[in-house]
Amino acid sequence: MADHVRNRRTSLLLGLAVFIGGTAMVWAARHITVMCIGRLLQGLASAAVWSVGLALLVDTVGKSEVPVAMGYINIGFSCGTVAGPIVGGVTYSIGGFNTTMGLAVGLLGLDVALRLLLIEKKDLLATTEALVTQADDTDSTDSGPDATTPLLREQRTSATEAREEAAVGDEVTTEFAFETLVKSRRLLVNLTCALIQAVTMSAFEATLPIHLQETSGFNTLITALVFIPLMVPAFFSPIIGLLCERIGNRPIAATGYIICGVMLVLLRFHDRHDTLHEVAGAVDLSFIGVAMCMIMTPVLSDIFDSVEELEEETPGRFGPYGAFAQAYGLFEFSYSAGVLIGPLLGK
Repeated sequence: MADHVRNRRTSLLLGLAVFIGGTAMVWAARHITVMCIGRLLQGLASAAVWSVGLALLVDTVGKSEVPVAMGYINIGFSCGTVAGPIVGGVTYSIGGFNTTMGLAVGLLGLDVALRLLLIEKKDLLATTEALVTQADDTDSTDSGPDATTPLLREQRTSATEAREEAAVGDEVTTEFAFETLVKSRRLLVNLTCALIQAVTMSAFEATLPIHLQETSGFNTLITALVFIPLMVPAFFSPIIGLLCERIGNRPIAATGYIICGVMLVLLRFHDRHDTLHEVAGAVDLSFIGVAMCMIMTPVLSDIFDSVEELEEETPGRFGPYGAFAQAYGLFEFSYSAGVLIGPLLGK
């Protein structure tokens, strides 16, 4: 839907509205059926917000800035994944279930307010171009660029320009995007990477607390704090995105897989509760966090490049608004499948 309407903000607001409704159902549920329906709506809305949000991001930034932008996305993703259970646990211990759910609804309300303030790039371009036209009408002698010239026009991606040029004629037939996307080898590789990472991390996160309780006797709070070393490296994700821009996505992601594999094997040596093993375990988790950033950032960036590549092959094939939301929807599908499979395999 987001790829077939001009304004992505509408899709975001619709997803957030469903998210608030699902959260309210979970909050008010007194029967397991109502809670399951609420959780289903939360999952549906989360997938929509994630997919459309990433598509909006790549619409906004220039092509060369996508890797760095995805690095910033990875900061929020990693910090939220780790901090969410900690904040929820502390809030629950202080104020109980109602306070925790009230906080969740309040955060969603804040998100809605921020989306209402959002101005999409295409709308900004239209506004600035109108201002330029108005300025030209009032001062026809000024033929050079001035302070009202829309600088964002220079940041359009090549695929965006190709779609605009193709829209002038009617010789291009719009394709069914999903069929074309799933036939792209490059995109399928990225979706497989997303699946593997999700399986690895979800299995790891499901089994690590059990392992720590058995070997170190950690309680729930300390076990949650152990995940902080996984989160801290996420703040270096923009630097990783810059490296992706300089040397390419493939070598960064490959290096991340090697580091992650080695560190996961070394983590098996954490089998007793003493200072050496605890420090070594924290360092190991930090390297795993770095490796996860080195995988996620290139994958998110390369999905954009995959769609750009398809657009450049046949300009206008995905219609006037492209297929970025659908591509990131496929990413969300693959990652969610991995999150579902991982804990089952881990246990």
